[in-house]
Amino acid sequence: MTDWWGSTQLPSGATRYWRIGALSLWVTHLEREWQVAHCWSDDPFDDALEIARDDVERPPEQPLRRFLFTADFPLLRLTPRVSDRPVVTRPELPLIIPGGQSATIYMASPLWVELAVGSPGPAGKPDQMLPSFDELPVWRAPKTWFGDNTLDGTLCYATRTRARVEPGDVRGPRITTSALVHNDHDEALKVLRLALPLPQMSVFRDARGMLWTEATTIGYSGAATGPARIESVPPPEAGPVTLVSRSRQDRQTNVLARAFSAVFAG
Repeated sequence: MTDWWGSTQLPSGATRYWRIGALSLWVTHLEREWQVAHCWSDDPFDDALEIARDDVERPPEQPLRRFLFTADFPLLRLTPRVSDRPVVTRPELPLIIPGGQSATIYMASPLWVELAVGSPGPAGKPDQMLPSFDELPVWRAPKTWFGDNTLDGTLCYATRTRARVEPGDVRGPRITTSALVHNDHDEALKVLRLALPLPQMSVFRDARGMLWTEATTIGYSGAATGPARIESVPPPEAGPVTLVSRSRQDRQTNVLARAFSAVFAG
């Protein structure tokens, strides 16, 4: 899989185009100014990929957003990020884990694209980048409320998943999360939905170019909320990985407990 992220230099007056799944992105560099236009296709599993093209004009009906800077910065960097909210994913088919059994579920979530500008570093030194000035999802997932009631909960994005039991190729620019679910209860466990705290997770690239978050582990013993944790690395089956971007938020135990609560039915 080809990496669509990274840094590119744009001379003043130039426009570059990226097609990253459902997202079409135009970025123009002017003197001390960057302009961004975008649109989405209708297919959430769109796997189109076009990288830094100079020959795709922006449709005139696509509005521009202008970002102004104190000085001129010729370098543009695109970075894949996890979503800015937790993602609630529902299996397409019921998942039932008998008492005393465990299962690993693999789920794919849409990525976000972060934009930052800067200047090339001196020879042998890293580029000097400013903080990100914009970010866009590769797909506009619908929002949903996740919680026990309208007062106690979290606004999330909603997706559906095939909940694979083996890691496989992922369609489009998506990131894979593994969840090891332990059913420590005597009775069978039906997995209704999983709320992944993606803002507390990082992005890793494996040797094939697939993107992963850290692995997660969830325990169920009959209570509504079981112990849950985010591991420090992706699952072993990802193989050697390279860190691409760090988590948006620090990990907070209370947020994790809420994120994984109310997802099971006996």
